[in-house]
Amino acid sequence: MCEAPGTGSGVGMLASSPSGYRTVRGLVSARAIERPSNIPVSQPRGAKAAGLRYERALARMLPGATHGQWWEFWDANGRGVCQTDLFLTVGDAVVVVEVKYTWTLVGHGQLENLYLPVLRKATGREVIGLVACKKLVPEVLGVAQVSGNFVEALEAARSARSVLHVVDPKPLRRAARPRLSTAPGAWGVV
Repeated sequence: MCEAPGTGSGVGMLASSPSGYRTVRGLVSARAIERPSNIPVSQPRGAKAAGLRYERALARMLPGATHGQWWEFWDANGRGVCQTDLFLTVGDAVVVVEVKYTWTLVGHGQLENLYLPVLRKATGREVIGLVACKKLVPEVLGVAQVSGNFVEALEAARSARSVLHVVDPKPLRRAARPRLSTAPGAWGVV
């Protein structure tokens, strides 16, 4: 989710992609923030509610994942804010997971044109992005590498578009967990 200043709609109005999310141009600065007071708390219903339940289940599945962190950034279009679905630290890298109930190419665009640049600027670290989804569609073939294993999806995401396909999120078994390093407050949330 991303918002242009003053819109209150959750959809970027400046430098928007054809799908409606804000894209970053000429990024100057970025930092983690608390939820902006001008963004209303919604009560999702139907498909949106199912997607949010799936997102929360994935957050529980990935040890150390932070769910719903807000970020403020300044670019050529002025101030913007965005909210990552999930992010976690794996070794020296930050991993951003864009969650979609049903796979769509839009998730990769959001990662590449918004979340990855913002988190690189905010953290000063290598940032890797992958899309996680419950349902796959035929269009994913030839666009991204698909894996049902987090570690495999993460490795693929280092060099290509990657999709983590998780039908029923459950906490990872100890042997399947990547080495995670998390530190509360590591992103300077203000």
